[in-house]
Amino acid sequence: MKLLFPVLFTLAVIGVVGLSASVEAQTASSPRKGATIEKLLKESGVAFEPFQGEDSFISVYEGKVNKQISVIVIEADAAVVITTDVVAGKEVDLTPAVLRSLLEYNLKADYIKVGISDMKSVRVQTEEVLKGLTPETFKVLIDQVAAGNDEVAKIIQPVRKKAASTK
Repeated sequence: MKLLFPVLFTLAVIGVVGLSASVEAQTASSPRKGATIEKLLKESGVAFEPFQGEDSFISVYEGKVNKQISVIVIEADAAVVITTDVVAGKEVDLTPAVLRSLLEYNLKADYIKVGISDMKSVRVQTEEVLKGLTPETFKVLIDQVAAGNDEVAKIIQPVRKKAASTK
């Protein structure tokens, strides 16, 4: 059951990204979708695996609160989306005080944003235009999303349901 949520989350993200992407047939001369971020991942030194198709990849980090942090990298047109789920909505009872803490963290965090999905999961994410993105900056963005997951997990730890205290 623990694996079901990340899969559903990922499918939802891919669906949203897919809907926003323009519908164009690839020609023989156009690069393979996902080739740009795959190249950036290789050049940045981030460990990754293919995930849910040719335009998405997954990188796993070790956290202090969430022991395993899955960061999903998706190429969408001329941009990249880097996202991670901190906790499923059913695993947490968000209070006004915790929501305020999340908003305060959101303001002070560099490069990333914290949000709540339509499925009520707490998420950390960033988007960036691919043009001009260097491997070094790409790695910083991925690292920031993973670190943000751990920081947000600390903020919501007091309101996590006991069975869901770590991933």
